[in-house]
This record gives sequence, structure tokens and C-alpha cells, in this order.
Amino acid sequence: MIREKSFYKTLVRIAVPLVVYELISFCVQMLDTVMCGVLGDYAVSAVTVAGQPYFIFIVLVFGLTSGGSVIISQYYGKRDFAAIRKTMSVMFVTVLFSCLLFMLLCFVFPAQIMSIFAKDAFLISEGVRYLRIVVFSYLLSGICRCYTAALNAKGNTAAGAVISVMAFLVNMAANYILIYGKLGMPAMGVAGAAGGTVAARLFELAAVWVYFSKYEKEIGFTFRDLLHIDRSLIPGYLKISTPIILDDLVWALGSSTQVAVIGNMNAAYVTSAGVSSVASQAAMVFIYGISRASSIVIGQIIGEGRIEYAKKAGKTFLAIALCTGIFASLFVLAVRNPVLAIYPNISASSRELAFRLIGVTAVIMLACGMENTCVIGVLRGAGDTEFAFKADAGCMWLIGIPAGMIGAFLLHLDVTAVYFLLRADVFVKISICTVRILKGNYIRDLTASAQSGISAAD
Repeated sequence: MIREKSFYKTLVRIAVPLVVYELISFCVQMLDTVMCGVLGDYAVSAVTVAGQPYFIFIVLVFGLTSGGSVIISQYYGKRDFAAIRKTMSVMFVTVLFSCLLFMLLCFVFPAQIMSIFAKDAFLISEGVRYLRIVVFSYLLSGICRCYTAALNAKGNTAAGAVISVMAFLVNMAANYILIYGKLGMPAMGVAGAAGGTVAARLFELAAVWVYFSKYEKEIGFTFRDLLHIDRSLIPGYLKISTPIILDDLVWALGSSTQVAVIGNMNAAYVTSAGVSSVASQAAMVFIYGISRASSIVIGQIIGEGRIEYAKKAGKTFLAIALCTGIFASLFVLAVRNPVLAIYPNISASSRELAFRLIGVTAVIMLACGMENTCVIGVLRGAGDTEFAFKADAGCMWLIGIPAGMIGAFLLHLDVTAVYFLLRADVFVKISICTVRILKGNYIRDLTASAQSGISAAD
């Protein structure tokens, strides 16, 4: 365990804004379902199901930007700003290409995509109304994530947190006007929720661009850097980023498969699962904040060349993660009734089932604290991205999802049992990753992998 107060002060300085950022991201995701809740079960279910493509998309973007962020954090430890700008250029290009491709698929095939997650015809039609509008926010979100990933990697997490708070307020105001038809606007229902999301992302992009242009002088990245992409850097970037991208993509597909399993058991279960997910996502705010902060801190320590100290930091983060998991579990139990209270118009059966699913979630949260800090935090931040991918994706697809499918479609278990089985892989995952971290053979200097391309250009 590390005992220096400076270590914990740095962690808190980075983690607190990240927790705020994750909290606002959670509120944004929850906002549409809550504000559409007054329209009834179908509106909540439509927004929940139509949100699954965005969930997959944003996890893809998170994987792409995380690859760049891990590299940038180590370069920042070396104070190599030229390399940071080159890394950002490659990150922008890959994210922009992915955004445009994903937008095209969702706009052209919305009904087919919706039918993967639900069978009810009316539910699909309502979801399509939402998806065909919200898809225009994808590109805006992707660009914003590139900027904030770079800021976070250098430890400036406060700027992104402040901007996200302002964007959330814009989202809430736009939703109120468009969903319910205020200030002379027609009442658009679920389509209005999608319009509010697009408006918020426009504001967020404008705000983060102004901040980078006016105040972020250390990195000095501008759009002119995109005109001179260092192609020799791309192979190294992809080698480092691909395991993260695949990990997050496979994980996102797995999470959406979990929703599909629940939805195909009974369409009414989607509402309960959507409501219960509010409690789990609220708890994950703290877990994500700690895990992302640990990734930044350990990456900068490695960039400074303090390898043994980085190993000691990894073990320290395991202890912190255990405490975070316990806190998250207790938090889920504490907010169970308040979460149900914000959905006054859902049916009694959906409410009762959501109550039980939230109880199962509290058990799962005990392991999620360590799972995320191990995979997203310590292993990724230290550059051990390939092992993190194998452990994360392997456990989900070889243990959790098969167990859930068997429970749902062969054994016909109760939905709460299926819900637990779908997530039971986390307990295996933390065992594998904890052993890896305690052995200390996971440190990778990512700047060395990419340095050849950067040096060639310089």
C-alpha cells in the first residue's frame, strides 16, 4: 500500500471531477426514460430499447478514445506534447470514421436494429421514431469524447465535468420543451427526447471546442493538426488500441445481448430492467470515476519511469476498489425505493419486478468495483490491454451470457435468477485479474511501441 498523502491528493483531484462527469453522463442517459415515464410503460421501454444502439456506439467511441488516452497519459508523464498532438490526430480520424459508419447503419436500418432487442411491433415503431433523430447526436458525441479524453489523460478532469453539467441543463430544458410541447412547440413524445439529446450534444461540442481553443495552451492541438496525419503512427496506435476497442465492443454487444435475453423472455420485463438499470448505473458512477482515475494516475507514473512505484500503486488501487464495491452495493440498496418513486406511471407488476432486480444488482455491485478498476483502470492504464481484453470478453461470453441463456430458454428460471446469471462472470473475472496485478508482470511502456512512428515524422 502507498502511504504518501500526495498520491491520494492527486487521485482525489482527478477522481472527483470524473465522478461528477460520470454522474452527469448517467443523468443524461436516465433523463429521457424519466421524462418519458409520464407517457407510460411503452414510452419507457421504447427509449430503453432504442438506447441500446447508442450504448454500443458510445462504448466503441470510449474504446477508441481510451486507446489514445492511455498513450497520451504516458506521453504526458514524459512531457512530450508533440507526440500527444500526433496521437490526438490519429484518435480523431478513427473516431470520425467510426461515427459516420455507425450513423449510416442506424439511420438506414433502424427497424431491423430495433427488432434485435424487442419483438413488440408498437415498441419497435416508437423506438424507430427516437432512433432516427438521436442518431444525429452520435458524431457530436464522438468529437466531444476525443477532446475530453485528451484533457482527462493529462489530469485536467475538471473542465470536462463543468461542460457536462452545462450540457445536462441544456438537455433537460430541451426535453421539457420538445417532449411536452412547451413554448409553442408541438408535443413530440419520445421523438422530442431524441431532439433534446441532439441539442445538448451541439452545445457540448461548442463548449469543449471553445475551451480547447482559448484555454488549453499546453497541448496546443488545433484542426490544422488533422491535415497532417502521421501515417507511420497509425500501426502503433492500432496495436495498442485494438484490444481496448475489441474489449469494449464485445462487452457492449454482450450487455445488449443481456437486454435482448430479458426482452425475449417477456416484453414487459424490458420496463423493469430499464428501471432497475437506473440504480446500477447510479452506483457505477463512483466505480467508473475511480477506475478511470486509476488509469490516468498509473499511466502518468509509468510515463515518468517509476515502474516499481506503479506496481505498488496497482496493489493500492485493488484495496480502494474493494471499498468502492462495498459502497456501491450499499448505495444501490439505499436508492431502491427513491428510484422506483421517479416512475409513478409504470404498472404494479413492473414495479414489483424492478424492486427484485435492484436487489440482485446490489449483490453484483460487490464485484463490479474491483472488476472495473482491474480492467479499465490498472491493466489498461499500465498498457496490459491484451490481457484485459481476454479476461473481460472471455468471462462474459464464455460464462455469463451462456449461463443466462441456459437459465432463460432451457431451464425457464425466474427473471431475477436469469438476471444474476447474466452477470455472474464478474466474480470469476476479478479473481483472474487480481492474481495478475499481485504478480506485477503487467506493466507496459506504450510510448516505446508508438515511438518509431513519431520519431520518423520528427
